[in-house]
Amino acid sequence: WITVEDGSAKGGFGSAISEFLHENNFSNSLKLFGVPDSFVPHGTIAEVRAFAGIDILSITQYIQKLISK
Repeated sequence: WITVEDGSAKGGFGSAISEFLHENNFSNSLKLFGVPDSFVPHGTIAEVRAFAGIDILSITQYIQKLISK
């Protein structure tokens, strides 16, 4: 499972998915992409997404690593 959100990774949509998977005994792995719980520098939307790792390049690289394993 992979979730991507343009907001805080902690306590967001991904956390709700994690809770659902746990409560229903799913054993699949889960990767949460979202804004980190730390200071995020100012910039354009593209720059901030790249910093947070929620841009197309970061997500694509992560998925390519999963596929290659």
